[in-house]
Amino acid sequence: MKNLYSLFLLTILSTTLFAQTTRRVNGDPNITGINVYNTIQAAVDAANTDDVILIEPYGIPSSSNSIYSEAVQVDKKLHFRGNGYYLTNPELTINTLDPRFVYVGAMTFDIGSAGSSVKNLYVNSTNIYVPNVLLESSRIGLIYFNSYGTPSNIISSGINTTVRKCLISSIDDNRGSSIEEVQNLNLLVENSMIASAIRDCNNSIIKNCHIGEISSTSNSIFTNCIVVSSVSDRNNSNNSISYCISFANDLPTQGNNTNNILWQQLYSGSQYFNDNSFDGENDLKLSNSSIGKNAGINGGDIGIYGGTYPYEKSGLPHHPINTFFINSGIGNNTLDLDAVITIKAN
Repeated sequence: MKNLYSLFLLTILSTTLFAQTTRRVNGDPNITGINVYNTIQAAVDAANTDDVILIEPYGIPSSSNSIYSEAVQVDKKLHFRGNGYYLTNPELTINTLDPRFVYVGAMTFDIGSAGSSVKNLYVNSTNIYVPNVLLESSRIGLIYFNSYGTPSNIISSGINTTVRKCLISSIDDNRGSSIEEVQNLNLLVENSMIASAIRDCNNSIIKNCHIGEISSTSNSIFTNCIVVSSVSDRNNSNNSISYCISFANDLPTQGNNTNNILWQQLYSGSQYFNDNSFDGENDLKLSNSSIGKNAGINGGDIGIYGGTYPYEKSGLPHHPINTFFINSGIGNNTLDLDAVITIKAN
């Protein structure tokens, strides 16, 4: 498997800028080398601005997912990459050789980390204190926006975040009402599933999403979304909602919205999604006869598989993926190792 990771690393290196260093994280203490670390925090501490932190699965048996139970503090602009999540999903078009994915406990983007990105990872929670963070093609439990300072002296704040093609439990703006009044969140969420709720996310743009509930959110724009319940309280005000579908009867009648829709009229899945497994991403596909087909802005599809950035299952990375490997035994300095490797493009 070590040879496979070397091949995987070579692919990553070929797509990064010359100024970047790719730093590997592998929880197996027997995996060593230049720019190889056994914890994510160690890689972060050693990294320079704009480095890539490649987090690898590890451990035996190979059927077990790898847990990095760290509370990672990020204090510089870095780019975190994994190998996806829910890699045993039977609906994937590419079957990876190693079905394990990595699980990261928590990540905090602190002062100095503005412009960082996370892709193809499973993260339990993220706390964002800086602007311009990108979360893409990841499974993230909780997303919190926070700030340092006072309304008259904001030192740093989690604004201008982009969340794209993610499975999420909930999104909350925790900066406080006083700071929210003087500084807009400017959150962009697209082609993502928010299973529970989006809360206090004023002055945001949400499009092509499946949303469990919209709560205490004002002055935001919702388009091409599917909403289980748009009103959990009466603090949702002055939102622009158009080309959206609700299972309840709480969307405005204007704006080409549709209320009181049954799950079976919309999705191909036979059950209500379970966001703790790949059922969620599979069940949120529109059926062939779905009323969400061609019902969005400019005739596009409503939901996470429509729009400009259609959701991609299990967050598979956009690089060649190893799907088969076999060797003739053990090689050494005098004996060649014959191997067959199959790689498919994604």
